[in-house]
Amino acid sequence: MSSIRRSTCQGAMHRMLGLLVASALLLACAPAAGASTFEKRPVLFVHGFESAGSNFASQAMRFESNGYPHAWVEELDYNSTAAVGNMSEVEKQIEEAITALKQRTGKSQVDVIGHSEGTSVMYHYLAESEKAEEHRASVAAYANLDGQENNPGVRTLAVWAGRCGDATCENPERHMEGAKNVTIPNSTHVQTQLLQEQTPAA
Repeated sequence: MSSIRRSTCQGAMHRMLGLLVASALLLACAPAAGASTFEKRPVLFVHGFESAGSNFASQAMRFESNGYPHAWVEELDYNSTAAVGNMSEVEKQIEEAITALKQRTGKSQVDVIGHSEGTSVMYHYLAESEKAEEHRASVAAYANLDGQENNPGVRTLAVWAGRCGDATCENPERHMEGAKNVTIPNSTHVQTQLLQEQTPAA
């Protein structure tokens, strides 16, 4: 495949993935029938193993270009190596980040996007923690990007990389029960966190 064609395909994939994730979260924010205004919610990004919140910077800018105030979009930084064995510290960080977002925006709920290990962190937060029920009450919609397969108990979009051939993807038939499942053709595990960088504002 030529470099031009490869670049075009990758750009199309990024645009598709960005639209899927954004659409899932934005539709989850849609008002009830008869309401006259669209109401956004703040967004929290949770990165994967040995990664950083800054990896979501381009996607954060995309949300802002679609009308989200800067203070409504936050990337969580946590010690992913330590979280593998003990999630108490990252659980506390997520609690604090969500509380801060709710206080800044005046909203009662947030939307969360997790990638790779970030999906395991969020599953623990929403389903396994002693405070899981309380945590779920503050999360309206969640995007699970190429990670664990268990439903966390909130409205979820599960996005899977179409190129499955490494240690991060042992099962090419991944599926999350009760979630909206989407597999992006020709995307890798890392690319799923990039979402897309070029979709124009809606």
